[in-house]
Amino acid sequence: MAMAALQAAEAVLWYFVLGRLAAAAGQILERPRVRVWLDRITATVFVGFGLRVATETGP
Repeated sequence: MAMAALQAAEAVLWYFVLGRLAAAAGQILERPRVRVWLDRITATVFVGFGLRVATETGP
């Protein structure tokens, strides 16, 4: 029974730490400068996929 309680406490602690890390990452990702770079990266990936599809030859 003690091992189960220890595992449960470890899981609660792990999810608390994970939540705190996610909150910190969220604050960083909300910065305007970071959002601009993420938008640029996303646009580049979409353009790349579009070019790949446009230049693809059929079977």
